Amino acid sequence: MNRLALALTALVLSTACSTGTNYFADRAWDLTDIIRIKGMAGEGIGAKLDVTEFLHLGGMYEQDVAAAGWANRSFDSWDENSRSWGLLYGHEEVKTMGVPMYAGSYGWHGEDFVFSNDDAKLINAMDIRGQVMLGLGLDLQLRSGQAVDFIAGIFMLDPAHDDK
Repeated sequence: MNRLALALTALVLSTACSTGTNYFADRAWDLTDIIRIKGMAGEGIGAKLDVTEFLHLGGMYEQDVAAAGWANRSFDSWDENSRSWGLLYGHEEVKTMGVPMYAGSYGWHGEDFVFSNDDAKLINAMDIRGQVMLGLGLDLQLRSGQAVDFIAGIFMLDPAHDDK
């Protein structure tokens, strides 16, 4: 067991040495990408669970809501409007003011699944997200694709294409 630990440590350190100064910074940023969390206050109501960006249960309505939290690799605050629903298949429309997309708009339009966020990547489609709001709200997102990106990054792979 000690030999396995030593071999893995050597592998990680050797990849760090070969990639320059950004290796450890990229791993730290990849780790922070795994969870998104925000608090909300304003005109809003609903409860919703998304298991991947394809399957949703519940609904959310937000109009001129103030939001703050961890998104896009920083703590920030912004205003947003959203309409979101799902009873198996889901649809979400989000407009943020003050920051780039928090989670993006996505959903089924006819027979096609469409992202309106230019930065949307298939790796983010496996997220699990819970939202609840009645004037005050919480949105928590576990981004399993980003967890894969973190683990792959240890071996110098970058499926999310977000390393520097």
